[in-house]
Amino acid sequence: MDGAGAELVVAKRLDGQRAERRPFLGEHRRDLALGGAVDAGVGPAGQDNLHIAREIFAAWNAHDVEGFVKRLDAKTRWESDVFPAPFSGHEGARQFFKVYLTAFPDLHLDLEQILAAGDSHVVVRWRSRGTHLGPLGDIPATGRKASNRGCTVMEIKNAKAAHAWVYFDNAHLLRQIGVLPGSGG
Repeated sequence: MDGAGAELVVAKRLDGQRAERRPFLGEHRRDLALGGAVDAGVGPAGQDNLHIAREIFAAWNAHDVEGFVKRLDAKTRWESDVFPAPFSGHEGARQFFKVYLTAFPDLHLDLEQILAAGDSHVVVRWRSRGTHLGPLGDIPATGRKASNRGCTVMEIKNAKAAHAWVYFDNAHLLRQIGVLPGSGG
């Protein structure tokens, strides 16, 4: 890379403390924000995107499928190597939401870190926790508690999540609910 798209990371942690500055791939600079406190370098679009991402996660935590869907573009696409297939559109989002809340009816996502990257992307590092009380695909309920860390990268367009990429360790989750061998701890 020639540095044309390079950034300097300027951040605040969730507890409000400033993170250290460090160069990132060259000379050009763009500010990023972390957590609840928005750094002055994040423009209005970045601040709006942080708000949208928080609302999406709040809808998950409230188990509010329509609150989730209203923050998504009509043609939204969410992908992950651990999903059987990407989901698209509002109906796909509703089905995705239902799958996870059926499997983990007490599902809760704690936001550990949130970044606005420019005017179009948000990165959220999260920790999920819940009890496996319903089927997860063809895996019957085990009654076991599970906790997993993950990251969601969202592209925001016109104040809606247009595309998202979700990353988490599915094997860790499956060990915790007893599907794969190992402690899962």
